[in-house]
Amino acid sequence: MPIQTAPELSTIIMKRIIFSILCLLVAGPLAAQDDASLFSKKSWYDGFYVGAGSGFLRVDTKLSSNGLAPTPTEPIESDDFRTTSIAGKGFVGYRIIRYAGIEIGYFKAFDVEESYCFTDTSGECTESRGGGVSVVSSSAWTVKLPTSGYTAAVTGFWPINDTFELMIKAGGIKSDITGDASELIVGGLVPPKPPPVPQFTTPVVNKEISSDWDAMGAFGINFNSESGISVRAEVEYFNIKAIDEPWLVSLNAIYNF
Repeated sequence: MPIQTAPELSTIIMKRIIFSILCLLVAGPLAAQDDASLFSKKSWYDGFYVGAGSGFLRVDTKLSSNGLAPTPTEPIESDDFRTTSIAGKGFVGYRIIRYAGIEIGYFKAFDVEESYCFTDTSGECTESRGGGVSVVSSSAWTVKLPTSGYTAAVTGFWPINDTFELMIKAGGIKSDITGDASELIVGGLVPPKPPPVPQFTTPVVNKEISSDWDAMGAFGINFNSESGISVRAEVEYFNIKAIDEPWLVSLNAIYNF
């Protein structure tokens, strides 16, 4: 076999590159034509879309790990913070091709809070806290975790038929979570001492819990219609270590341009 010189090798490589590009230029329109024939009634699949929805955010974490528990000498009934709160969300996306796109969004959870009673030495709830001449009557420990976040993700779509398609997302979340712990005093001192003590709330802790970028993922299913309006059922998982990786279940309406 004759040995080819460097210029000859360059010529062969260039010809192969040009041939590959020509093949892509020919195959691309053909593939697009086939795709259009399969989804001719769904031309709005490509391009921009906007959506909004609501659902439930599940948070399951520990008070002590976030510095939201009272002092050990004043124990409360549980160190667990478990709550399911209503959340609202909005998002905008762009489908680059039929099966993939990008999406950014924002969500906010409401009333993410729990209240706890103080306990006595036997672990039972008590109507008083403290000792000596400064026993406080009927107090409660309330913890709030206002939670919101911005998301940015790559999306993938897999059509089941002309109406249903599976959806997955992978990306990041920029969370904004603040911890707020306070004591609600609903009575006076035991024994009573003048003047009477009215009901009031004493702030104890207010701190930033999370404001960093973390990973997130999601999966769901889209129900599409020829009008350009879709309905999406979705489960999102947020890898926020500070509050033990919460998740959000939502139902969303989407308009495809």
